[in-house]
Amino acid sequence: MSIDELWTTILKQSSPSTAGSTSKTVVFLGDSLCGKRTLLSKFCGQDGEIYRGHGLGFDYIPVKNKDDDELGQLSIYSIDAAAPLRAQVKAALPNKEALEDSIIVIAVDLSKPWLVLECLSNWIKEVKEHKDKWLELSGSDRNDMADNFQKKWLKAGQLEELPESALSDNLGVEIIVVGLKSDALQGVLNDEGLTEKHADLLQYQLRKKCLEIGASLIYASVKEPRTVETLKAYVLKRLYDVESDILQPRGVSREALFIPIGWESEKRVNLLMEGAGLPEDIPAPQQKTYNFEQEIEPEDEQKSLHRVAEILEQAASKNPTAAAAMTKSRLNSSASASPGNPQLPRPSGASLNASISGSPGGKLGAMPSPGSGQHSERMLADFFNQLLLKKGPTGAANSPKPGTPGASAKK
Repeated sequence: MSIDELWTTILKQSSPSTAGSTSKTVVFLGDSLCGKRTLLSKFCGQDGEIYRGHGLGFDYIPVKNKDDDELGQLSIYSIDAAAPLRAQVKAALPNKEALEDSIIVIAVDLSKPWLVLECLSNWIKEVKEHKDKWLELSGSDRNDMADNFQKKWLKAGQLEELPESALSDNLGVEIIVVGLKSDALQGVLNDEGLTEKHADLLQYQLRKKCLEIGASLIYASVKEPRTVETLKAYVLKRLYDVESDILQPRGVSREALFIPIGWESEKRVNLLMEGAGLPEDIPAPQQKTYNFEQEIEPEDEQKSLHRVAEILEQAASKNPTAAAAMTKSRLNSSASASPGNPQLPRPSGASLNASISGSPGGKLGAMPSPGSGQHSERMLADFFNQLLLKKGPTGAANSPKPGTPGASAKK
C-alpha cells in the first residue's frame, strides 16, 4: 500500500459515518501566513487557541438542514504550503469523483495586494497539475468534468448560454477564491501612497480571473463575522443545497464582496472601469534601506593632544605676539617638567589677576585689555604642553612638589 492510499484509508476511518448521510469535501489552499488557519478556526466554530501544526490538516463538521435533520459530514482539509504538496493534495482529492464532489477554496492575502494575482495563479497551476499530471486523468475524463461543471455554472445563474469570457479556462472543478484580511486592504494602500482606484483595479483583476475559471469570489475578514458566515453558508449551499438568507450577491463592496458562480458577467466587471479609469498595476513597495551607524573608535590620547597643539600653533601663527608667547611657554614648561614627576603648570598671581580682571587696574568687570588674550592662550598652551610631556604615573602629576604654592599647607 502506497503512502497516498494509506493516508486516504486513515482519513476515511477517522471520519464519522452515519447511515443515509453523504460526505462532501472542501479543501483549503493558500500561502503561509495568509490568514488561512484563522479562517479555518472560525469556519469550524473553534473559538479557542488556533492549532498550528505541520502538514495536511483535517477536520469535519456535521451538516444539518433547517429542520435539524442530519445531511452528512463536511470533511475539511487544509493544505500546508510549507510541506510537500503532492501527497497532501492526493490524500484530500484522490480521484475524479472526489474532485467533482468537492469545493476548492483558494485563500489570498489582501494585505499584500501586489502579490494576490501571482498567488492565485500559482495555486490554479497546482490544481491543474493535480488533475492532469498527478491523477493522470484521460482526455475524456477531463472533458466530462468540464461539461458537468459548465452545466452547474449555468444552472446556478439560471442561464441558457455562457456570457462572454465565462469559463474560457474551464478546470472542471468548483473553486471559491477568498480574499482574506479585507479590512486591512485600504489601510495598506494608504500606507503605500496608493488610492481607492488601486483597490478597484485589484477587484477588477480578480473578478476577470474568476470569470475565466468559473470561480466564486468572496472578500472575508475574521473581524467581520458575517463574511465568514457567508463563506460557510455558500459552501453548504453548493454541496448540500442548504438554504440561507445571507447569500445575496454583493458586487459593489470593497470589504464584503460576494460574487457567486453564474452571477458574474463581462458587463458587470467592466463597470469598475468607468469614471476616471484604473491604474495600470499595483506597484510593490520599495525595499527600505537602513543606514547603520559606523562604530567610532576613540583616538589615541597623545595623538589627540598633538593634533590640538597643531591647531593652537596654526591659530597663534596668525598673531606673531601670541606665537612668541607660546614658544616661550613651551620652553619654560620643558625646563620645569621633571621626567619622574610631571605636573600641571600653576598660573602666577599676576597672570591670574590679569586673566580675571582683563585690565591694568585689576578690577573685576572692567573691559578686557588688548593683551589679555595672550595670557589666556599661553595658559592653554602650557596645559597641553604638560600633557604632552607627561610620562610618569597618573597620580604623580597631581602631587605638588616641595617649594610649590600649597605644598607646606598639605604637610
